[in-house]
Amino acid sequence: MIPKLYTSAPLPEPLDLFGQMLAQAPFALWMADREGRVFLFNEAMRNLVGIDDPDRILGSYNIFKDPIAASQGLIPYIKRVLDGQVIQTVVMMDLSQEDFGKKSEEEPKVFYVRCLYFPLKDGHGSFEYVVMMVENITEEYLEDISLSRTAHELETANKEIVERERTITELKRRQKALREQLSNLQGV
Repeated sequence: MIPKLYTSAPLPEPLDLFGQMLAQAPFALWMADREGRVFLFNEAMRNLVGIDDPDRILGSYNIFKDPIAASQGLIPYIKRVLDGQVIQTVVMMDLSQEDFGKKSEEEPKVFYVRCLYFPLKDGHGSFEYVVMMVENITEEYLEDISLSRTAHELETANKEIVERERTITELKRRQKALREQLSNLQGV
C-alpha cells in the first residue's frame, strides 16, 4: 500500500511530487492554517495517533484547542510560530485525552514525541501556516530515563563506597593508634 497524503484540497501539479514525498515520509506531519485548523496530514501521522476517518479531522481539528497541548501549556508557544518562530519540544501524548478514532487495546495510549513546529509563508510573504513534524521517541525517552536512574544509582553507590572507605581508613588509623597506646602501656 502506498501511503497517502490527506488534504482538504488537491495539490497543484508542480507540488504533486513534493506531496508524495510528504505522504511517504517516515515522520508524522501535519499542517494547520492561521486559525489552527488542520488541513493536511500524512499517513505517518494518521498511524501515530490512530486517526480512523481523515475527513473527521481535516478542517475541524484545531491545534490551538488540542487538550494535550493545552494541558502542557504549549498553545502560546505554538501560536508564536505564526510570528516566524520555530518551536521544538518533547510532549507526552496521552491519547485518552484525544478522540482521533479507535485504537486497538494493545496500542499504547501514552507515548513521548519530539515535536518541531515551524511557519510557512503564503504567496504574499505572511506567516500563514503552522507545520508540525512529530517523531515518536518513547523508546529513546524511556531508555534515557532508565540510564539517568542507573547513573544516579551508580553515583549514589560510588559515594557510599567512598564514604565507607574513608570510615574504614579512619577506623584503621584509630586501631593503629590504640595498638600503639596499648603497646606503650604494656611496655611501662
